[in-house]
Amino acid sequence: MSSTTLETKLDNRRTALITGCSSPTGIGAQTALALVERGYRVFVTARKVETMSQLEGRCELLRLDVNDEKSRVEVVRQVSERTGGKLDLLINNAAVNGPSPALDMSIDRFRELLETNVVSPLALIQALAPLLIKSGNETQSNGKIRKSVIVNMGSLVVWNPAWSSAYNASKAALESLTDTMRIEMENLNIKVVNCETGIVATEIISHVFPIRSSTPSGYYDNFDLIQSKVLDQVKIGAKYITTPKDFASSLVSKIDKFEPRGKIWVGSFSNLFSWIMPLLDKFGLKDKLWKSQNFISLVEKPKINKD
Repeated sequence: MSSTTLETKLDNRRTALITGCSSPTGIGAQTALALVERGYRVFVTARKVETMSQLEGRCELLRLDVNDEKSRVEVVRQVSERTGGKLDLLINNAAVNGPSPALDMSIDRFRELLETNVVSPLALIQALAPLLIKSGNETQSNGKIRKSVIVNMGSLVVWNPAWSSAYNASKAALESLTDTMRIEMENLNIKVVNCETGIVATEIISHVFPIRSSTPSGYYDNFDLIQSKVLDQVKIGAKYITTPKDFASSLVSKIDKFEPRGKIWVGSFSNLFSWIMPLLDKFGLKDKLWKSQNFISLVEKPKINKD
């Protein structure tokens, strides 16, 4: 018997893999630590392993470029080898975001964003499905069978604030995909969870994906001013925003269950938005809210040449 096989037999911890763990204060890293506290064996991933050094010794660090098929295949191989071909929990956390008016977006960069935020989670689920299915159909020591869990990180941006149409669209697509997969994978004994994430104090706000075209439309020349006002508004409300550590604690408490709910809300304003936004939308007030919050009045009227 190889040492790897023996190690797997002796390690009965539930196993988890999380993408997007490069930031030590981010959702991915903090969720990993919260799972470790609950006795999980956690595989954390990022494009550069050295960015996860703060997790060394508590988690198992793996290099993963979620958009690269060879990288995904290698991660699946390593996890399968170390766990005996099983995985109990997958959290698709990796995502990118970049502000831009829709008219100013680079179409190529938009495709890249969709690849990271929508296509890669599905690709990773497909690649890890045999491990998740095996784990979700094994009888545990207590004689019961516990479903495997997939968590896809949605967002309250599905309610369509301005200036982030690419990110909004990607999260709406991911949430729709998640809700459909939950039905399709029910009889495989896998629970697919849609986590509608509220506002969290992460670095995704400052780490901007450059989606705006180098040749913008010309209709939003003062967009930098508008964006600075939006960010100032976020800073003013910072004391009301959930920290990644608190987010992780809440998330793990909701998913580390024998039968977690198919949709959960975690982070500032996520629960509030889930019931108030449909009402505002029904009465035509949602657009007015976003116009005010996103400084639409500062967009200059176009100068039309009448000649």
